[in-house]
Amino acid sequence: MSAEIKAKKKKLSNRYKRIRAVLFLLLFAAILASVFPKGSIAGFDKSSMKETGDPNAKAPELKAEGAELYCVNMEEPVYQKNADEKIDPYSITKILTCYLALENLDMDKTVTVSEYAATPLEDGTTIWLKEGEEISVKDLLYGAMLESGNDAATALAEAVSGSEEKFADLMNEQAKDWGCENTHFVNANGWKNEEHYTTAHDFAIITAKCFENEKLREIAMTEEYTAEATNMTETRVFESHTLSGKKIDYLVGGKTGGWTSKDTSLAVRFKKGNLEGVAVVLRTPKRKNDVNELIAVSQDLTPGYMVTEKGKEICGAKVKGGKITETTLCASETIYAYPKGHKKSGIKVKLHRDKLKAPIKAGMEAGTYTVYEDGKELQTGKLLTTEDIEKGWFPSNFYIPDKMTALLAALILLYLLALFLLKRSKI
Repeated sequence: MSAEIKAKKKKLSNRYKRIRAVLFLLLFAAILASVFPKGSIAGFDKSSMKETGDPNAKAPELKAEGAELYCVNMEEPVYQKNADEKIDPYSITKILTCYLALENLDMDKTVTVSEYAATPLEDGTTIWLKEGEEISVKDLLYGAMLESGNDAATALAEAVSGSEEKFADLMNEQAKDWGCENTHFVNANGWKNEEHYTTAHDFAIITAKCFENEKLREIAMTEEYTAEATNMTETRVFESHTLSGKKIDYLVGGKTGGWTSKDTSLAVRFKKGNLEGVAVVLRTPKRKNDVNELIAVSQDLTPGYMVTEKGKEICGAKVKGGKITETTLCASETIYAYPKGHKKSGIKVKLHRDKLKAPIKAGMEAGTYTVYEDGKELQTGKLLTTEDIEKGWFPSNFYIPDKMTALLAALILLYLLALFLLKRSKI
């Protein structure tokens, strides 16, 4: 065989090998594409979140001279009316008094009531403590928060600091630490005094901070409480001024105050969906109406995000052994978030997908998702399947859907046919 013929055959053989290699690579790429996850398996897509709140929402017309609606999530006000005007707080002062008592005293501690604490204030609310009476801190707390007992608040102040004057200093220090620059206290119960004042904005911060204390929330949300008998009295029954009468919507804690029926105050912390807020109204004849109006429009006035919507797709998942091996999962709950600065970056969604194996039915639980707001766990929902999926052929156990199996079989046949034709053509 001549050298020229050998060179030609070698050239044809090399071309055949290259074509075969290209065909093999195409086949291999098709197999990889059928096995590895597609885009639908990716994590949560933040672009699917919808903005909430209404920039054109109408602010309520309140009777209060000073008011604020404060978003605890974002740590900023979303509505204000004369919010920096100095006004008497009256008995909502006791929110801070009871908070400081809880922070500094054991609830089971026994307090001996002083003459000063037992002296009634003219026409002021009282639980009728007596000088020398021995009563628990717990009973004093309920007496101050529910019955709004001025004597109970004074007794707590003396138990913490030794005197009401020193306790007022502690109150002022705490308010300053929280950034309240236009507030000054001279007593523990809120008795009217020219030097005892706050603002709607300052007291919104105070209310938000104080009701972080779960025990204070529990006390404030008690409708009726029976105090134990003491060395000088039988049992006392305290009934909540805040929870009586007109209901306050979505309440988690609060306290009323007032000097006359036309000069009242109210500070509450509430939770509406995932919106945690505070409503404070000062110097108003309609405190509960004013607060309910603020809470009613709170979600409209607060910019936020609908992170997930019930029944809407949230992510994808792989299905082992199914006719199709990828599916979508939907959310079981509509979850709202209100990150600081209205920044999407403050919202995180962690997915915990179960390993799915066919057959599956639409609506099956397929894992959970948890929404985080500014690093804090907000709410968890369930991931639900969105379609029925029957069992597939054997390759579906390797996450190759039936249609892809058929396509791969066709590609392999074409590959073999191409090789046969290449050999026949002597390329």
